[in-house]
Amino acid sequence: MIRRFGVLMATAALAAVSQAQFGAGGWSFECIDPQNTAPYSTDYGFNLIENELMRISVGASGTVTYGGQNGPCYAPTARTLDAAGRFAFQVGNLGSVQSNFDDDMALTFGAPTDPVGDYVFARILKGDNDGAGSALFGDGGLRVTYVGASRRYIVASWNDADVDVECQVRLLGDAARMRWRMTNLAADGQSYGLLFSCLPGMRTGNGVFDSESGANQAHTTRFSATGNPKQTPEGYIGVSDLPGQRPIRTERRHDLRSLRFPPYMQFLFGQTNNYGLRVDNIPPAETPDATGTDLIKVGNHTTTSFGNNINLRVFGDNAPIPAEEADVFINETTFVQRFPVATVGPGQQRTIVHYVRSSWSVSDYADPYTVVVDAPKFLATDPNDPQSFAQNPFTVRVYIDNQFADVDKEVPLNNAQIRLFLPDGMTFPTGETGTKTIGSIPANGIGFVDFQVEVDENLAGAQKLRVNVIAPPGAEKNLEANMVVSPTPRLPLPAGPSLVTLPYTFEDSSFDTILGLQAGVDFQAFRFDPLSNTFRPAESAERGRAYWVLPTSDLGNYVLPNAVPPTDSGAGGLSITLQQGWNLIGNPYPYPVPAAQVNAVYADSPETVFSLNQLVSQGVVSSSLIYWDRSDGGTGQYKFESSSNGTFQPHVGYWVFSNGFRPVRLIFPPVFQEGLPNSGRSVDDGFVQSDRNWRLELAVRSAKGIDSQNFIGQVRDAQQAKILTTPEPPMAPSAAAALSIKNPENTNLDLSRSFSARVGREEWKVSVNATEAGEYTVTWPNLPSVTRAVRLRIKDEVTGESRDLRASSGYTFRVSEPGTRLFTVTAEPGGSSRPVIGNVVVSRPTRDVNAPVTVQYALSADALVTVRILSGTGREVFTVSRGRSEGAGENSVTWNLQDNANRAVAPGVYRVEILAETPSGERVRRIVPVNVVR
Repeated sequence: MIRRFGVLMATAALAAVSQAQFGAGGWSFECIDPQNTAPYSTDYGFNLIENELMRISVGASGTVTYGGQNGPCYAPTARTLDAAGRFAFQVGNLGSVQSNFDDDMALTFGAPTDPVGDYVFARILKGDNDGAGSALFGDGGLRVTYVGASRRYIVASWNDADVDVECQVRLLGDAARMRWRMTNLAADGQSYGLLFSCLPGMRTGNGVFDSESGANQAHTTRFSATGNPKQTPEGYIGVSDLPGQRPIRTERRHDLRSLRFPPYMQFLFGQTNNYGLRVDNIPPAETPDATGTDLIKVGNHTTTSFGNNINLRVFGDNAPIPAEEADVFINETTFVQRFPVATVGPGQQRTIVHYVRSSWSVSDYADPYTVVVDAPKFLATDPNDPQSFAQNPFTVRVYIDNQFADVDKEVPLNNAQIRLFLPDGMTFPTGETGTKTIGSIPANGIGFVDFQVEVDENLAGAQKLRVNVIAPPGAEKNLEANMVVSPTPRLPLPAGPSLVTLPYTFEDSSFDTILGLQAGVDFQAFRFDPLSNTFRPAESAERGRAYWVLPTSDLGNYVLPNAVPPTDSGAGGLSITLQQGWNLIGNPYPYPVPAAQVNAVYADSPETVFSLNQLVSQGVVSSSLIYWDRSDGGTGQYKFESSSNGTFQPHVGYWVFSNGFRPVRLIFPPVFQEGLPNSGRSVDDGFVQSDRNWRLELAVRSAKGIDSQNFIGQVRDAQQAKILTTPEPPMAPSAAAALSIKNPENTNLDLSRSFSARVGREEWKVSVNATEAGEYTVTWPNLPSVTRAVRLRIKDEVTGESRDLRASSGYTFRVSEPGTRLFTVTAEPGGSSRPVIGNVVVSRPTRDVNAPVTVQYALSADALVTVRILSGTGREVFTVSRGRSEGAGENSVTWNLQDNANRAVAPGVYRVEILAETPSGERVRRIVPVNVVR
């Protein structure tokens, strides 16, 4: 289908027209006193451009008066607000295809007919970044404003004595691209930047109300003529999402140096109705022309931007180092982005580009066409039937917005091909196809296609949908849409051990009833008792706890027919107590929960609340969440996830180690997941290998499984070494082997990860626990990523055999009965020293002309050695050894006077080549002659 753009210029004479056109949605006339017969000045006007996804308004001139003695919005004092240079944003008449909730929804206060006042505006920074000498864009009136002939953009220009500023607001799919060009009018160099302030006051259109709260406006508690503000008992007036934090309720200020600086910000109506706007602070790939910010603030309108004056500090803060938050609730959300100053020469220009866009889309805005992908961010289960999904099939819509719109330069996009690639577990229904074509999209037009997608009810977790678009003559584009699929009450239960948790309620919580099977016959279930440090049979299941379940046969994705999803996901508060030592816990909700959002208190003194991250940094809780992974189809192995940036996944059990002597109570937060109804996999730990910051993975493999992700290493900081060091979890039931590292500080507590901050030679005692007779192999799979500036060796303490880790990929040994095998792994610097080959002697032990030749040589350092016999022309005749690990000192090899085909060589002069290579890659070669006489 094809859509076109609209354009409107509203003046005082057209105010009634604009009300009729947009009265079904937004803030039109919501803050105007009914007794005021002339709220708009005679010169009031604004420009507007729109498509079905977005409306953009830019104030041109005049004023509007809000409120009065009895309100609405402001009472008893009215506010008269300027329009020149102000902005407003609203969803178009369609918005996301996933719901009609956001159709015509205002994204900012005043939208669409009143781009006025201190709701959405900009200040031009001059000289420095503190804003003291900044100028209000539009102050005193605009120099010129107009809608481009293509109806694609609005231009507003303004100047003062030393700077001319042109703002072009361009409509691209579901986004407004704001381009600021600042021309230096002064005779010398000046520094210019930008402060952009926005009140994302949202208001639904077409009589739509939030089904759970009854609200029709969010992010402002201001009472309008027909408004019902959103406000939860917890103090949320909408969702302000700064990644890495819980949705915020209190004021925040983060600069680029802060670990909490958000790459983007989303302001949503709510969780279930997760529609709103997004702004980027660090430009993502989809906006390659955007400018980055160096500071953001989210706070109350009255203390942040009231009267067009911007305060970059949180409420009440005047400390030398600005605070990052203030403990005051936000009752009218406002955010500020700072684009720092840069020097501009006389007569020169500086350009700043940023985007205001929809929160629900995945898009690519690069010219000459925009692609907007509209797919669900969250697929929830059906509240009336938890074994199925609420939307199945669901719709994926892909828009193509043709930006070839300049007058006399229009170009259609012909035969645009859109392909949708699905992850495993998602399919196209019968008759649906994954490739669709739009015959022609005219210049300045939007075309779209819809795909229907079905989901297997066994699918759960984070999924990626990939979209490929080829729209000649534009370049090919590829986009990825992430969505989370809520698990249905089904547990993957293959034969053998599975570590699971059950985030549901049951009328009868016994495992026999939950599974409909007989314990001891069809399965075994175990819980872990941290007080006795032992496994015990588990008779019943409790939310928040994890259990080992061992079916005697493969049960596949086993349906839990009587499971009822919890009703407290949106409220949170469920707590889990950690005793000293190992604890088996699980996510009490069937939705992912970031570990960073979990809080904790000491059970015996709960007056102080800590974040889980704080307890990790204090050494109270281990830095890893450890789970049992069976994704490779085998019997499983432990995998590790960071306690700081990991995620508690639903249905997955975790080992958590508590070092404290006092019980710790973990408190799970309200679940924040976009699209979560009834609301109110493994993350990379970011370890970077270097010469002084390295880790080596050690694994042991048997015929029945593998234990991997055990690490030894050296880091620069003692605190980091302490945090990274992790105890070894108890062996899984029926596991064949486990590798652990001895703890030099506690002989009763082995480690799975052991790090040191000491410089120089380091040694680790490594133990392999073999539960049955057989062959076992110790490997070091990530060795290529470990710096070559360190030499690594492993020694079998039973046989005394020692080898350089870089000389082979593993070490195999056999045991005749269950037991432990002890190894020593050493690391020492000096791997970069250049080896020296000396004292080379070629000899025969007897006078027999057919006797083998012995080659003796000395090495100055450990090295990998290759010895070859070459002909007089340099051709390889025989390889005596290749890449053999040799220690420093005297070494020798023997040549039996044969070639590589095991044939006796002819008499003559040959050459012995000795090539030595250190772990760092340094090489040295020695060649000596040898005379063969027959």
